[in-house]
Amino acid sequence: MDAKDREKIPTIGFKAGVPADLTLIHVGSWPWVVGANNTQYQFHPDKHVQILNQMRNDSLREGDTIGVTANLTDDKKVVFDCHIVSRYSPPEGSEEHVHWMFEALSLHQQRCMNTTILNVKKACEANGLSFEITPELLPAILSSATGLAIESHKRFNCTAFHSDPMDLPF
Repeated sequence: MDAKDREKIPTIGFKAGVPADLTLIHVGSWPWVVGANNTQYQFHPDKHVQILNQMRNDSLREGDTIGVTANLTDDKKVVFDCHIVSRYSPPEGSEEHVHWMFEALSLHQQRCMNTTILNVKKACEANGLSFEITPELLPAILSSATGLAIESHKRFNCTAFHSDPMDLPF
């Protein structure tokens, strides 16, 4: 999206206390372009910077939906409350969906590897041992991480967490 296209897009406005679900259309640069009710809007580069600051570490992608509520404080300042409503999911069966599934499963495997290494490190420290990944320990870590990934994938949809591998508490 070039500068000429952006000039034609109106700036979004918020009513105090009224939540708005916005679908992200362009998040490559600030201000983001969003959609609501089949209309495109863009955030104001200065007035809505709180939204950027709150959401910048959430690994947002085009197609994700965010919820934004503007609230007024007692001293008449605007405070935004932002959260992710849903992640984008491409149409099932499409080439994009296959790529998206592979990426989601790869990121989940990375989560499981990070979790396994962290658990081994904590166990070593709790028992007064030094932690070092050795050739003897590596197969056990890989086996444990793979088992965790397989079992967790059986129990929940890993693609629902298609974002930064470190965003989950496990």
